[in-house]
Amino acid sequence: MAVRILPDETEHDLAVGLDQRVAAALDHENAFSAWHAISTIRARALGAVLIAADLVPVDAAVAREAGFLLPLALTRAAYEDCVAWTDDDSDRTGALQDEAGRLWDVVGMAAQAARGQSQGRIDRPLPFRVYRVARTLDRGEAAERAWAGELLADLVQLVVRRVRHTAVIDFAWDGTVA
Repeated sequence: MAVRILPDETEHDLAVGLDQRVAAALDHENAFSAWHAISTIRARALGAVLIAADLVPVDAAVAREAGFLLPLALTRAAYEDCVAWTDDDSDRTGALQDEAGRLWDVVGMAAQAARGQSQGRIDRPLPFRVYRVARTLDRGEAAERAWAGELLADLVQLVVRRVRHTAVIDFAWDGTVA
């Protein structure tokens, strides 16, 4: 199970909650010790959130070529759904794709969203769409789609957002399930 990257507001709420718990547990006579304990817990909590998010880093050269100046990563769920591809997937689906091409499709569309919607700055979540062939598609379904004149690829809604000093690509999440 993948954990979603938490928006900045949630991270702030997490830190405030930790502040309250630590302050209640500490002796308030030593303000510096209390401040140090809170800062340490905040840093550890953020680290735990990022580790729990299970991020897959994008090669710096690929990110730079697309125009990203920040380090770039995908959540494990977005990576597995939109990028990961093996020879077995090609055999099963009949679609000739590779992981490098699928990664470039996602990274390139994320870069285009950043350039087009915010003048290259990631100061808010930026939604974008990518067509991708599902790894679960089988040859029978692919043949039916082709016969009906339909695309093999499905449209997937993703979002690129800034989490501290990293641009992170994840599924778009607005609280509803499509």
